[in-house]
Amino acid sequence: MEKRFGMKKEIHFAVKTILRGIMMMINRTWAMPNKRTFQIKPIGELIKKYKKGLILDPFPFPYKEDVFDYLIKFKDGSADVVLFDPPYSPRQLKECYDNKGMVLHDTKSSLWAKWKDEVASKIKPGGICISFGWSSNGLGKTRGFEIVEILLVAHGGNHNDTICVVERRTEQLIATPLNSKGSPSENSLNMDLTATASPTPKCPSDTSLNPNIMFNLRDNLAGV
Repeated sequence: MEKRFGMKKEIHFAVKTILRGIMMMINRTWAMPNKRTFQIKPIGELIKKYKKGLILDPFPFPYKEDVFDYLIKFKDGSADVVLFDPPYSPRQLKECYDNKGMVLHDTKSSLWAKWKDEVASKIKPGGICISFGWSSNGLGKTRGFEIVEILLVAHGGNHNDTICVVERRTEQLIATPLNSKGSPSENSLNMDLTATASPTPKCPSDTSLNPNIMFNLRDNLAGV
C-alpha cells in the first residue's frame, strides 16, 4: 500500500492489486459535494483522464430526457466511453422526472439493472464505463466488464462518499442470431466469452472530445 498526504483537506491513498493479471488502482480523496457531479474537481480530473472518441452521458444535469430514449439514438457497440451517473435512489429518480413534468412508472431496483444492460450494449470492446454512485458494483463481470480503477470521494460530515468505478469492456460483441422466424433471438446482445482480458489501460493521450458529442456532456463538464 502506498500512502500520499497532500493538501490540507485531502488524504490520498492508493492500493495496487493484481486481479486476473489486471492492475487495479484505488484512490481516496476529499472534495466539497456538488449536485453537478462532474464539476467536483477530482471527478472532473478522472473523466478527463479517460475521455476519448464518442462519449455518452445518459443522465445529464439537469435531466433532459428518458435514458432509453437517449440511448436508442446510438448503435450498439459504438461508444468509447459512457458516463453512468444515474439518480442514486428512488427518491432522487422521482425528483428528476417530476422536475421535467414526466411520469415515472417504475422505481424498482430492477430499473437500475435495465439501465445497466442498455448502457453495456452501447460500449465497444475495449471501451470504458465510469459509474458514479454509493456502491462499487459498476456494470459488473456478468455484462463483460472488469474494474480498472476506483475513486472514493469523501465529502465530510454526514455526506455519503461518491464512489466512481472505471470499468473496461473485455468481451467481444458478435452479431445477433436470428430465430426461425427471422427475428432477433431472445438475447439482443451476445458476447464472445472466449475473449481475453484487455491489457492494463493507460491514460489516454488524446483528450479531445468528439465534435458529435451531445450538448449535455458539455453542460456537465462546464467549469471543471
